[in-house]
This record gives sequence, C-alpha cells and structure tokens, in this order.
Amino acid sequence: AVVSTQSTGFPSDQWLIDHFHDCCMTESIKVEDDGGRKQAEANFNIGVALEKRGDMSKAVEFLEKFYNLSTDQEWQDKTGDSLHDLAALQLYSTYTSLAEEVYNEAPSTSIEYLKKAYHMANEGGNRQEAGMASHRLGNIYEAVGDPEVATMYHKGYLDRCKRDKDKVGMGK
Repeated sequence: AVVSTQSTGFPSDQWLIDHFHDCCMTESIKVEDDGGRKQAEANFNIGVALEKRGDMSKAVEFLEKFYNLSTDQEWQDKTGDSLHDLAALQLYSTYTSLAEEVYNEAPSTSIEYLKKAYHMANEGGNRQEAGMASHRLGNIYEAVGDPEVATMYHKGYLDRCKRDKDKVGMGK
C-alpha cells in the first residue's frame, strides 16, 4: 500500500481528519436543544477542511448548509462575530476561488460564481471584500466584451473606494 505524504514528509492523517469530521457531524445531528448550531458548525468545519484540500465544489455544499442553518440566528463566535456573517464571508471566498478555477473553460460559470461572491460579500458586511467582488465582476465583464455591465461594477468599486478613502483601490 502506498502511504501519501504531505510536504512535511509525514504520512497523511487525512483519513483521521475526515473520520473526526464525520463523527462530529453525526453527533451534531443528535443535539436537539441548540437550534441546529452544532450541525451548522460541523458543516462549516467540514467545508473549510475540504476547501483547504482544494475540493471547492464539495466545500461549497457544506458551507451553503452552514449559511442556511445560520440564517435568522443570532449565533456568535467567541469574538462576538455573527456566524451568519462568517458563513457569508467564507462563501464569498469559496465562490471567488471557484470562479478563478473555471474562468478559462467556462467564463459564464465564472461570472455566476462571482455574482454569488458579490452577494455574499455584501451580506457579510465586509465592505473591502464587497468592493473587490465588484472589481472582479467588472474585470470579467470587460474580458467577455460587455463594457456596460463592466462599467457598472467598476463604478460600484470606485464609489466604495471613495467612501472608504481607499486611494490604492481608486488607482486600480
């Protein structure tokens, strides 16, 4: 049997990580008195682990479940940040990565992922990420030959930069 190794040279413990996450998910479903929070957190952890592994399509499934379970909840993490905002920003990141993966083969699919990323960044309340999502959409619409839509997204990005006094962003 071949033992896969990570860059450290140690045998991979991915099977153990996967087993741990599967057990957490199984147990989280059994918790009935938390409104689904443990299940939401288990979905988040599995999604992030899959994303780190590069399996963005599978990661987005779990992160969307986390997002849906955290909708209309007032859950916060240890620092006081909203878990729903965290879900939105994590999806922003994952959708952006998926858009980059498929851009050369399927620009229209890339645009759809970037629209989702844009929506999530705005919902997550991170103005800088929302601005970057707008900038990326402007760039891709420009690349596919739709200057009117590109201008709309670039203008949105420029307006955010002006509001935030982001001189570096205004220079893009």
